[in-house]
Amino acid sequence: MYFSILYPVTAPLSGVVSLTGACAVAVMRAIRGRTGIQTEIKWVNDLYLDGKKVCGILAEALSMGDKTHLIVGIGINLSTSIFPQELQEKAGSLDCHNVPRAELIAEIYQNLLPFLTTPSDRSWLDDYRKHSMVIGRSIEWLCGEERHEGIAVGINGDGELEVRLPDGGHTLLRTGEISIKIK
Repeated sequence: MYFSILYPVTAPLSGVVSLTGACAVAVMRAIRGRTGIQTEIKWVNDLYLDGKKVCGILAEALSMGDKTHLIVGIGINLSTSIFPQELQEKAGSLDCHNVPRAELIAEIYQNLLPFLTTPSDRSWLDDYRKHSMVIGRSIEWLCGEERHEGIAVGINGDGELEVRLPDGGHTLLRTGEISIKIK
């Protein structure tokens, strides 16, 4: 199941950056509410179940003249019955055939709407931290062409990933893709 939400932005874009994390929490809560399934969040915008990706979320700002909109794209795997073999090890599904899609989408929107209307609301952060699958784990990320690694130690008040570097220093990741290192 995949869909997009187009929402007008009235707050400064700096306050909207953390909405990707809020979207992950809204989708996680809706899935739990409709199916009873508890997913985990891989920073910043993926949901996992049993170590496999079941949902991806992308949030982008779009300016049209003097108006700015946020587009939130959400894709949720409801079944893996038609997945190609090469995805079977990485991608999973909720495997819930009895949940009406329209009801799940409506619940996602209802969970997301408070964060869209008030981007400064950070009430989602506790759930984000509680269900993070990366805190305490070794991670890797690219900065340009250079590969970096460290330990994910927390999520700050803006949804940025706090990372302890091998030299003992710290850095913050605001956006991007990380990989969890398997030892």
